[in-house]
Amino acid sequence: MLDNFNTNINLMKNGLIGLWKRNEIIANNISNADSSGYRARDINFEEVLSREIDISKRNDDYNMNIDESYKDVEFRIGEKEGLEIKANGNNVDIDREMVNLAENQMRYNLVSEVLKQQLNLLNQVIEETKG
Repeated sequence: MLDNFNTNINLMKNGLIGLWKRNEIIANNISNADSSGYRARDINFEEVLSREIDISKRNDDYNMNIDESYKDVEFRIGEKEGLEIKANGNNVDIDREMVNLAENQMRYNLVSEVLKQQLNLLNQVIEETKG
């Protein structure tokens, strides 16, 4: 049970790291909305988190505790594909980036709240075992 708890905490931690990095990238995109030649960037957050969840499920299926599920993840930052390029070579759509920023903030708040609840649960269990 504790291994599963640790895996969940680690997944949430890595999720928060990825969401924070995405927030920084979106803010950078917004600040460069009028910069000539700037191309909007994003992070492979969903891909990495999906891979981490698959690893943790595989470990649970085989009752294994593979160190791979506890490592810090490496996110890649790349240029967003398929966006319209303006005459100045910039492809930032400020409206889209503002929506992305709001959505990312909601995701960050949600994961933070779930992590807080998990830690409160652990604290409650510890308090009850102290008796």
